[in-house]
Amino acid sequence: MAKTKTRKKKHPKPVCNKNEAIKSFLIRLNELCEMIDCDVMQHITTNRDKQILACTRVRIGNVRHVISKGSINASKSLYNKLLKLTFKSKIIYIESLKTHISFIDCTYIEALNTFVNGSKSIAPHLVDKYLAQLKIYRPQEDQIVKHLFFCLNLILFSENFPDETICSFGFDVEKDKYSERRYSSDLVFDLYLQHPIKEYILINGQRRPIYQIFVPKYSGEPNNNISICSSKLKHLCKAEPTQMPVYIQSHAMIRLRERTSPIVECIIKQFFTITFLQLDEIDIIGQRIFIPLYVNSIKIGYFIAELIDNKVIIKTFILITHASAPEGHKFQELTGFNKCDMSYWNIEKMDTFIFNEMSANNPLYIYFEQSQLLPLFELDDSLLVPKNANKKEAHWEDMVKCVNKYHQRDTLSKQELNELDHSQLLSGAMQE
Repeated sequence: MAKTKTRKKKHPKPVCNKNEAIKSFLIRLNELCEMIDCDVMQHITTNRDKQILACTRVRIGNVRHVISKGSINASKSLYNKLLKLTFKSKIIYIESLKTHISFIDCTYIEALNTFVNGSKSIAPHLVDKYLAQLKIYRPQEDQIVKHLFFCLNLILFSENFPDETICSFGFDVEKDKYSERRYSSDLVFDLYLQHPIKEYILINGQRRPIYQIFVPKYSGEPNNNISICSSKLKHLCKAEPTQMPVYIQSHAMIRLRERTSPIVECIIKQFFTITFLQLDEIDIIGQRIFIPLYVNSIKIGYFIAELIDNKVIIKTFILITHASAPEGHKFQELTGFNKCDMSYWNIEKMDTFIFNEMSANNPLYIYFEQSQLLPLFELDDSLLVPKNANKKEAHWEDMVKCVNKYHQRDTLSKQELNELDHSQLLSGAMQE
């Protein structure tokens, strides 16, 4: 006799408490209204009004499609986390309030604005008053779209290097398809991927790979390739004003990652893109082009480039403490240090400046100040991954002794030279 199949007992779906689900939304909306002294939330007291308000929100959805050129594997979950983390972060600056809010906060304000604008339970004169107050968060009708572009830009800036897979995003708004409505619509994304823009060029008789520097755009559109006007290159280029495309070698990318350690790479990527978006400050020293890299408005190094075949080729990256940099060269002149000393005392490492302070009563203060290296001490461990923030203390006292030793030797050498009897030496040489 065949055994009877036992059916698995279906557990009932948990009942969703709608009021509990929107509790955090209402709390945050109250906080945002208190910041601008707006009392509109006192009119939203019934459960029906709260539900209507909640249903006007736009939900931050996930990556809908991945469109790639070539065989590129991408993890949707990774980009989903990246998108949601960015939209939750308070990175949008409200100048009139001198504070930051998140993109999700903007969607909350947008929902409240829509609710107030169509509310029949609020007096018309109060509606105008509340809409005027909420305008602090949204001075223009399309402000939320601009905030969306800003957040996507931030992701693009922190995810793209010329020698890595190029990513960009498209977005769309989908109406809520669920029967149990909690949102008006979903904001969903399309992820576009393509291989790095790689070319080859002859450098010193050898064929070397180079990558074109770009600024990524939305929706899989062609990237904005970076170029420098030939008029900025002074004596290096005497041709008619034209745009010279900028490329970078793999060696320069390796040096950039090594020498900016332990700063988080995504932060370096952001400022890398910002640097080439502006390109206002370019120095020409001899036959080389110096392009400064700033992090939080602090100059930390230079991209060193040369003009080859009407292309600006970045060959390496150095910190401003390097002997080839004007600041590093000046520091060596003042202290008497050579290349080995700079390496021994870790002057050529970012750790020394991030994990240490330079007080005005430190004997070394004047050397860092005169060589324009002092701003490096303003960098802090907020640029680091917390678990990797292992503090490395500098040995300032031993360094001072070393500087004094060099200065003492230099002073003695000058004294000995001045004390020589030049007339006696000259007569002796003539007799010989």
